[in-house]
Amino acid sequence: TSVPGGGTAAVAPPSKAAPRGGGGGVCGLVANGLTALDVDGAGVTGTLPPCLTAPGSDLVELHVGNNALTGPLPAVAASSPLEALTAYNNGLTGALPPSLAGAPALVSLDLTNNRIAGAIPPALGSNGVLKYVVLKANRLTGGIPAALATTPNLETLDVKNNSLTRIPAEWVEGWPGAANSSLVNVRISFNGVEGPFPAGLAAAPALTFLVVNNNSLAGELPAGPDGMFPALRALNGSNNALTGPIPAAWGT
Repeated sequence: TSVPGGGTAAVAPPSKAAPRGGGGGVCGLVANGLTALDVDGAGVTGTLPPCLTAPGSDLVELHVGNNALTGPLPAVAASSPLEALTAYNNGLTGALPPSLAGAPALVSLDLTNNRIAGAIPPALGSNGVLKYVVLKANRLTGGIPAALATTPNLETLDVKNNSLTRIPAEWVEGWPGAANSSLVNVRISFNGVEGPFPAGLAAAPALTFLVVNNNSLAGELPAGPDGMFPALRALNGSNNALTGPIPAAWGT
């Protein structure tokens, strides 16, 4: 349902003056101090209004998945308290706004199955608190930024089903130092990633799932001292150009 105020929401409140400005509709709710908006699967159409994440917004959680939203994601103010943004299964287009990287409180980001294109902002992850990033099934190109790959609290990174071609050097050359000590779940399958296997992840102490199938990784699987991939429970490297046996040091 389209609403006044420059965007969309599942319902629109009665028209009234907003004490903090912003008119009616969803922007009026934001102006009145809305901190959480969840319209997942509510049949919402239209675009996301800039007021949701503009300066002065108190919105901490925004959940708009499983709708028919279109257009780009709005910019996120550097003062935004936004912690969770989920907008999966929509028709969002455009690029990821660079301002996402400057969202100081952002912990969880899920934009699965949209039509978002272009590069992942190079500074995404630099806020140091991101834990959950799912950008799968979009049209992203380029590489996984080093800031995202090495942010200290990241637990899940899922970028499968895009057109990415590069992983960060820290994931290739990082052994014996862990590229990220918090990583549990890494999924980069069904891209066009080239180069050697990400040996730098072998020292990530909590890495449980590593899914890199259907890429263009090449060369021998990396061997090293004992202790590589100590917590790994699922590995899928199929449909690449890797050679050689699984090294004895893996899992010891």
